[in-house]
Amino acid sequence: FRTMTRRFCILLATTVLSKCAGFSFRTSNSCTHRRMPALHHHRSSSTTNQEEAIKELMKTHDPILLFASRLLDADTARDASALYAWCRRLDEITDDPSSDVATIQQRLLDWERRFDMICRNEPVDDMDRALAMYIQRNDDLELSPFVDMISGMKEDTVQNRTISNMAELDEYAYQVAGTVGLMLLPLLKANVEQSRDAAIALGKAIQLINILRDASP
Repeated sequence: FRTMTRRFCILLATTVLSKCAGFSFRTSNSCTHRRMPALHHHRSSSTTNQEEAIKELMKTHDPILLFASRLLDADTARDASALYAWCRRLDEITDDPSSDVATIQQRLLDWERRFDMICRNEPVDDMDRALAMYIQRNDDLELSPFVDMISGMKEDTVQNRTISNMAELDEYAYQVAGTVGLMLLPLLKANVEQSRDAAIALGKAIQLINILRDASP
């Protein structure tokens, strides 16, 4: 079921097209996320390291995204790349063929604690710091989608897990794809309250299409 990087590529492509078309929403003044300690935003060797580390990640796994990022303005490309790196590395944890279920579950718990550290401005590495800066720069970004995605991945590690009804499928599609739509909303300068349902619906629709494609003969 899970094809996170493909979903992220499609959702980011939607962002690219919207930006290229000059499309944007009115920014909301509401804020529903936890506050973080202030970050220094001056460009430094650390910022360069962040960009280079994420660029190498894209080159290795999703070079088309590296190309797509060049169609965005510098700030949007930087923030989209930070989101990509976080999602990509979470995906690698859950899809590691060399790890057993217990190991993956422990690594997901560690990733959850690591996200809490990002929210406290205590990033472990340059790519974590890139996400911390993205969160700090966007006051209307909700943090719950990150937590919900991790929860979905934790549930997905149960051996022989099955989806038994549409309600469970809808919840799963939100956790692993609708959440990505919410994460990307600030890149569109969207009014989060007015746009969140559409963002979730887009993510879930892409996930359902992926399932149908993978399940076809």
